[in-house]
Amino acid sequence: MKYIKTVAVYIIAFIAMLGFFVLDITLAAMIPQEKITESCASAYCYLAKESYYPSPFFDNGFGAAVYDNSTEAIIFNIIYNQDSEHPFKSGIRNWYTYTDSAEMINGLLEAYSGVEEGGPYTHYWVGIILPVKILMIWFSYGEIRFIFYMLSMALFVYLVWKIWRCLGVREAIAYIFTFFYMCIPNNIANITAAGDILLMLIFSLIFLGRYQKMKDNGFRYRFLMFLILGGLADFVDFLYAPIMPLGMIVIMSILLDCKDRVSYKKQFGYFFWEIILYCTGYGLTAYTKGVLTQLIGEVETGSTRFSYWITGTFIYRLQAIIPPVTNLLNRATVFVPIVCLVIIIVLALAKRIEYRFSSIQLKNAAMIIFIGFFLPAVYFMILCNATIHRYYVQNLYPAIFAIAYLLLSFIDVKTTETRIKIEH
Repeated sequence: MKYIKTVAVYIIAFIAMLGFFVLDITLAAMIPQEKITESCASAYCYLAKESYYPSPFFDNGFGAAVYDNSTEAIIFNIIYNQDSEHPFKSGIRNWYTYTDSAEMINGLLEAYSGVEEGGPYTHYWVGIILPVKILMIWFSYGEIRFIFYMLSMALFVYLVWKIWRCLGVREAIAYIFTFFYMCIPNNIANITAAGDILLMLIFSLIFLGRYQKMKDNGFRYRFLMFLILGGLADFVDFLYAPIMPLGMIVIMSILLDCKDRVSYKKQFGYFFWEIILYCTGYGLTAYTKGVLTQLIGEVETGSTRFSYWITGTFIYRLQAIIPPVTNLLNRATVFVPIVCLVIIIVLALAKRIEYRFSSIQLKNAAMIIFIGFFLPAVYFMILCNATIHRYYVQNLYPAIFAIAYLLLSFIDVKTTETRIKIEH
């Protein structure tokens, strides 16, 4: 009976979440086009100047700092084409203008110029479209970028403080390193990336703040959170970086469970159900979008495109892991961990730090490393035709955190008078 009630709660939660998604895109479509015309024009000017996959602020390119301006142009194309007189159908249909599917920035200009040729973007509901469109009434595209940047940095500072309080200084330092190594302050200005980044920051704060209460309720609501997170990850952006919020929250759950002395057997069970429920939320949302688009939008679903993304031989799937990794290690990015490693070696030689190993530390670090690399590897292999292009590096966020945590987890720091032992 207990399990039936739990399943019923999950079903009701998913239906409510789906209703929220439909309401969100409908409300966005209700905002009249004339209110956002000027902001759409400013978006085109920015995107045309930057081109399709620029590395912002770094002339020579920076592995993780890449704007997906092709998808960005589609977002604003959809926004401009929404019909406020038929918001329900328009929101679900997601019509955008283009005469050449490889030239999405030009498609935005064509939409602005009155070209009618185009098609529906059925598999992509652009969940972040409502707050963006509301901001477009008063702000230009550049100002909206700045607002998202300031919001993410405020959440980041609060999250670092929360990690320090709940987990420890090592974990906080590892998170700071990962956040800047992955160029999140740069990427958050790209609306395409903003959804997954904000999900990671907000749900990390929720998990850290509600961990004890979720534990007291038999972990039912802990697993429910992953179901909701999966649905939201699919809703805000179908492909960009769904492993980033999932991987980081799973890692935080493991670190909190280790601190709470939860057995490794139970931790594996929690991990299994967290992944299952996240994938359920993600997959059911993707499937339901296609069904609603076909029934209400009166267009074919995105299933054909999705089938293309997941098609490939085993060797091809293995090869899909390589481009994001090589891009992450490209040029300037590789010097960041090298500089950090040199600092650690210098401090060790100066006897300011020392390494201390224990079997518990090794087991915890091994679990974090496994999760950090396992999740993005599986994602790249499944969606091989989508991820084989090199710009999906943000899914490696958990792996970079895992490496930083591994290096820091065995370090003790010394001062001139006494050794300060960093405790969890």
